[in-house]
Amino acid sequence: MSEIYENSYLTLAAALASDDDRGFLPSNSIREKYLDKPVELADLGIEENAICVRRIYNYRTSFNKNVLETRGWTLQETLVPPQLLTFAALVSFEYREASFCEGGNDIALNPFCTRARDFDLAERHTNFSILEHDHPIEEVYRYWNQCIIQDYTRRNLKESKDRLPALSALAYK
Repeated sequence: MSEIYENSYLTLAAALASDDDRGFLPSNSIREKYLDKPVELADLGIEENAICVRRIYNYRTSFNKNVLETRGWTLQETLVPPQLLTFAALVSFEYREASFCEGGNDIALNPFCTRARDFDLAERHTNFSILEHDHPIEEVYRYWNQCIIQDYTRRNLKESKDRLPALSALAYK
């Protein structure tokens, strides 16, 4: 499966669908929370709708965790593809060099452990290339344990068939 994701040009991910019988687009009530809201500043002489505010949306840290962030078998889906278009409450686009969200903000990164999606970012000290090149085995082990395994073990692993596919894809890579 890792070869399919790795060789894809663009992977589409339905983050809100709990299974393949569900729709993947959010309801309007979910989206409305993150749309621009005009701020009334007429008393200050600022014309109407000149300034808008919006709630920051980050599907990786939202309280309503989506399937891509919680299920064990989806780990490879989010880490291996070179480009990922995710349909969650808002649409986000990630590729090896950057990430963008429909809400206007970059997808926030965890400052303590670089997410696997971000391994190839040039400014990251620990990146995915650590697994692809000759690095000391201790460095590879530390990275694998602190980033990939910790992410994986926080996921929902109810189905026995879900337990190894994601890790095997990453190990293969």
